[in-house]
Amino acid sequence: MTKKEFKKYEELCKKGWLELAETGERHKPDYFSKFLYSCTACHLACSATMGKVLPLRINTNRGVSFLTCKLCPVTKWRAFAVKYNLDEEAACEYLEFRDWRTASSILLRKMYAQTISELEWKYLPEYEEIEKENTSFKKFEIHFSDLTKKAQDTLCSTLGISFKNTNWDVFPITEIVIEEEGEDEW
Repeated sequence: MTKKEFKKYEELCKKGWLELAETGERHKPDYFSKFLYSCTACHLACSATMGKVLPLRINTNRGVSFLTCKLCPVTKWRAFAVKYNLDEEAACEYLEFRDWRTASSILLRKMYAQTISELEWKYLPEYEEIEKENTSFKKFEIHFSDLTKKAQDTLCSTLGISFKNTNWDVFPITEIVIEEEGEDEW
């Protein structure tokens, strides 16, 4: 991967977080969904581990982990992962991302999103080894709030849970992924 390609990932990430800083929205912009964990930084870190741009993977909520925060382009998060030797845990879950994800108000979400948009990124030597794949993905997420009240009640009753005991206000309850051949659209 060239520094120019890397810069596209960084710019897209910062653009998305700036949008969230404006809106205070709890869900990341749709265009993040094509990246691993809906995060351009995670996608780069994991791609560096594999030596190629990864195709889209199912979210970590499904018990699949390709996490390698020691290769994260976000300087602060990478330093945290190295300092605490994090291999299977997301460094951002201890820092600003967790604060944004768990913020109790729109104002706090805006503030944390702004902070994330300003975090320093650094091109690492490992990124030079990433080979570009010519595959594109479309991903559609379904959130609990997208369901009708009846569907919500049926789902909770079938699973024997209450909405209050889930993280479905932040994470999708399911995803539909379609692979297409061709150039990346972003």
